Amino acid sequence: MVQCTLWGRRECRNGRRGACGVSIVVVALHALVGRDAELRNLLTLVDGLKEGGGALVLSGAAGVGKSALLGAATGEAAARGARVLTATGVPAEGQVPYEGLRRLLAGTGLAPGDLDGGPLRGAMSVLHRLSALASDTPVVLAVEDAHWLDEPSWEALAFVGRRLRSDAVVLLATLRDDADSQTRLAASGLPALTVPPLIDQAAAELLARVAPDLGVALRARVLAEAAGNPLALMEFAALASRQDQEMLASSRLPLTERLERAFAQALAVLPAARTLGATLEETACRS
Repeated sequence: MVQCTLWGRRECRNGRRGACGVSIVVVALHALVGRDAELRNLLTLVDGLKEGGGALVLSGAAGVGKSALLGAATGEAAARGARVLTATGVPAEGQVPYEGLRRLLAGTGLAPGDLDGGPLRGAMSVLHRLSALASDTPVVLAVEDAHWLDEPSWEALAFVGRRLRSDAVVLLATLRDDADSQTRLAASGLPALTVPPLIDQAAAELLARVAPDLGVALRARVLAEAAGNPLALMEFAALASRQDQEMLASSRLPLTERLERAFAQALAVLPAARTLGATLEETACRS
C-alpha cells in the first residue's frame, strides 16, 4: 500500500464534537483504500523507467479516484528521481490548438515553432524533445482531465505514447467514462485501465477511516448512497457529521457543492431538486 498522505482530525463547525455527534478524519493525503491492483499497474510503469517507457490511461467516473491514483504514482516517481511534468485539461482551452501540450512541456526547451508544420511534424518534435530529456533523467508526463485537452494536443500525446518503449518516459492520463471520452480513448490506441467503484469491503474501510464515530444506521445510508464512489463517500461522511442524524436517517442525502462540481455533466440533465442517490442512478444508466 502506498502511503501518500497524513491524517488529521477535524471537529464539527461549531468546535464542539458532542453537538454533531461524530468526528471526521480529514484525508489530505491518505493510504489509498481498495486500490492495490491499480497501484501495482501504475508502479510497474514507474519501476520500469530504467529499461524503457510506456503509457497508461486511467478511465472512470467522476469522483472514483483517478486523480488520487495519478497523484500516488507521480509522487512515487518524483521520490525516485524522475522529472514529473503535469498539465490539466481545461474546457475553456479545448479549442486552442496545442495549448495543453504547451502547458505540459513548458520549460523543457520545446521551441514555439516546433509545433508548426502539421500534426506529424509537431508530434515528432515532442517525441524527440522528450527523448532528449529522458537521456539525462527519467520523465513522467501526468495529464489530468485529458477529455478536456484540445484535440491536437491529445493526438500528439497519443502518437508519443505509442512510441515510448525505448525511452525512459511514461505517459499517464486520466479520462472520464462518458461516450465521447471513450471514443477518444479507443481511437488513440493507448493502453487503458478502468478504475471501478470501490467494492463493499473497501468502501466500508474508507468510511471507517474518515468517519470512525458515525452511527451504524447512518453509516449504512452513506455506504448505500455513495455506491462505492470515494469522493461521494467522503463528502457525505463529512455532511453526516454536521447534521442531525435522525433527519438524515429518514431522508436522502443532498449533494454537497464539491459533488455538484464533480458531477456537473451528469447534473445538467437532472431536476433542480437533486439528491446523491438520483445522481448515481442517472450516472450508472449512462455509463
